[in-house]
Amino acid sequence: MISNFNKRVFLKKNYQTKYVIHFLVWFIFFVILMYDYFFNKGVFNYFLLTLFLVCVCIFYINFNFLVEQLIVKKKGLLYIVSLLLLFGFTYTVISIASVKFDYLRTNFRPPAMPAYEIRPALPANEIRLIKPTPPRHVLPNVVIFLLVISVSSFLKLYEFLNENFKRQKEIENENRITELNFLKAQLNPHFFFNSLNTIYFLSIVQSPKTPQAILNLSDLMRYMLSDKNNTPIDKKVSLEEEIEYINNYIELQKLRITTNNIIIFKVEGDIKSVTIYPLLFISFIENAFKYGVHPVYEEVILIEFKIIDGILDFNVENQIHFQKKATDSFSLGNENSIKRLNLYYPNNTLIINNNNNKYQLSIKIDLNEY
Repeated sequence: MISNFNKRVFLKKNYQTKYVIHFLVWFIFFVILMYDYFFNKGVFNYFLLTLFLVCVCIFYINFNFLVEQLIVKKKGLLYIVSLLLLFGFTYTVISIASVKFDYLRTNFRPPAMPAYEIRPALPANEIRLIKPTPPRHVLPNVVIFLLVISVSSFLKLYEFLNENFKRQKEIENENRITELNFLKAQLNPHFFFNSLNTIYFLSIVQSPKTPQAILNLSDLMRYMLSDKNNTPIDKKVSLEEEIEYINNYIELQKLRITTNNIIIFKVEGDIKSVTIYPLLFISFIENAFKYGVHPVYEEVILIEFKIIDGILDFNVENQIHFQKKATDSFSLGNENSIKRLNLYYPNNTLIINNNNNKYQLSIKIDLNEY
């Protein structure tokens, strides 16, 4: 999970990057607009400079205020009215600028015709003054205005949607981590109490295996409570370590079961180079020992791990000799493990068969996807 400080630093860097990009784009646009002056030693065109500044103002008025305050809040009519007012203002500015800088566009020389002229056709005693009027080229101004507004609106909406998407993903990730922590908090005492039941049984019959069982439980709890399994929640462990932990649990269970129960624990493939999220399979193995052993009949519990081409194949098979009670933790343990499995590996393949008192579970995880 990203700390608040790291989030602030990340957002600050994002905004700095955005400002740099905006500056570069406007700088390139300005150079292109004034190409004749910079590269052909032409006259500095103050009208184009005014047009450039007007475009920048239109862009950021729409980008920083109109889109966010009106479009996002679904005030479409007010947005259209605001654009019309903004266009009227900018058109007036551009029209005035085109007249005021008329002299400058002709290399700082007065125009050939004076601002006021006397028509020779009129009588000598009658003078008519004709004042130049600003150009009324509306269509080019409309095109420029709509282009700037369209680009500005598109970029702002894209930024808004992108931020919302990131925020949603962040919330989903925080919820996922919260749920994983909750499920893990349930798993630890659930496992601990089940293991204590084994030691309790050995102590009742005063078995000499009791000290060894306590040592095994100590190793198991050390693995579960070690830093690598507690912080952070998304920390992976070596599959070899996980299988060693499972093997210690199996050895603990062997101390209490009778010799007519056969435990087959198979591991195939390269487990040293594979990492997984911890404690995903232990609940299924616990249930196999809880419901699959019998004090008299010969029974087999199969626990199998296979690694083939980056695909982890986990299988458990056992007979069910004891019916589950409503107060049993079977459902809690399985549901907990399945939820954690789906949160860590959403594309896993889980198959459970429970027919004729035979329980079969298969989980396939393509580790190449994670």
